[in-house]
Formats: sequence, C-alpha cells, structure tokens
Amino acid sequence: MKAKKALAVIGIVLIIGIMAVVFTACNNSTYQEKLKEAGYVITDISDILPDKDKVEWAFEAYHPTTLDSVSVIKYKSLKDAKAAEEAAIKGVESLEGGKHWYNWADAINSSKADTVERQSMLLFVGTAKAVEIAK
Repeated sequence: MKAKKALAVIGIVLIIGIMAVVFTACNNSTYQEKLKEAGYVITDISDILPDKDKVEWAFEAYHPTTLDSVSVIKYKSLKDAKAAEEAAIKGVESLEGGKHWYNWADAINSSKADTVERQSMLLFVGTAKAVEIAK
C-alpha cells in the first residue's frame, strides 16, 4: 500500500514538472532572444497573418548581412499547426520551381524560404540556417 502511494506521488510530481517545462519553454521571447543574439532583427507579424485568429503569436526574424530569415508561428491548436505546415511545405516547393507563393504565407518573408519544420504547435518557415538558430 505504501509503495502504491509513493508511486502515485512520484507520478504526480513528474507530471507537474513536465507540464511546467512545456508551458514555460514555449514563449516567443525565448526564441526571439536566440535570434537577437545571432544578429537578427525581429518583427511581430501576428496581426498581418490571414489566419491570425488561429495564431497565438508570430514573429519574423531577418538577418541584414546574410539575408537569412525565419518566421516562427505558434498556433492555438495542433490541428491548425499541421494544416499550416502542409500549406507551407507546398509553398516552399512552389518557390523551388521558380513560381511565386500566393497564399497565407505571402505575409511571411518567404523569398528564400527552403525549410519548414513544426514542433507541436510551433511552425518554423525560412532558410535552413535561420530555422536551426530559432529552434
């Protein structure tokens, strides 16, 4: 009986610890600070996204010297993040073919975008180097 109680207490403490890490690690200032340290200029794009009602926060980071850029968007739901990821992948593929990307991502600096990555409800769209720094 004591072992079951101890196991239950340990389980609850672990769940609370995991939740604390998840909820505090996913704020935009964490990502913005990494990019600022690498010399990127940050611009809030939350209000210019066509699907802004589905977005919790969003920003774009642009490096004036290397011209690398990344857009980091946090969606309110996993379903919306997955749908945006699919649209972004199609958009990047169309850019590779020399076409222009005419959809929700026109609000994002996608002229050199070659990488799309999603981590849960976060979507990273941009150049490979900038996406790697942002993550």
